[in-house]
Amino acid sequence: MNNKYLLSDLVTRLQKKGYDAKQAELLTRSFFLCVEKGLEQDQQVKINQFGQFKLQEVDARESVDVNTGKRVEIKAHYKLNFLPDAHLKE
Repeated sequence: MNNKYLLSDLVTRLQKKGYDAKQAELLTRSFFLCVEKGLEQDQQVKINQFGQFKLQEVDARESVDVNTGKRVEIKAHYKLNFLPDAHLKE
């Protein structure tokens, strides 16, 4: 279940579905670019029958460096959440 896919792996899968290499790479890059731009604008992107990508703000906090034992501050940042649609879960 811990399969990692490179962009080239996704392109190869599209080629097996009948796309030529250029089309497959353009489609894959365009998809991720659209998701990225949507997240920048609205902080969420919903794709019907697939799921929802959502940016979640994480507040700054203090932690302890396990190597040194010193306290460190973790700056505020965003994390990306993905909630699969019910159709995808099936």
